[in-house]
Amino acid sequence: MKEGSGDIEAQDEETGFIRLSNAEIGKTYIIVRIEGKGFIKRRLLDMGILPGLKIKVMRVAPLRDPIEVSVRGIPVSVRKSEARYVLVKEVNDV
Repeated sequence: MKEGSGDIEAQDEETGFIRLSNAEIGKTYIIVRIEGKGFIKRRLLDMGILPGLKIKVMRVAPLRDPIEVSVRGIPVSVRKSEARYVLVKEVNDV
């Protein structure tokens, strides 16, 4: 966990969920839940980031913000500050 970031950046070791802000480039994940409230949650949902969908991390900007992901084949850029509210679980594609 990063210093001063609080529990929101921590991985939930019991469930294996991680924050989208900590996801690895090139990996595919299932969106488990959106934890934000109000405007942040509405913004993420409006961008198509919905629980139950697969999401692939395509690339990250040089300063690690924003993160480009693919949702339903559509590229979407998400601010790291917003991505930390999205819990995902890695999918092992065969």
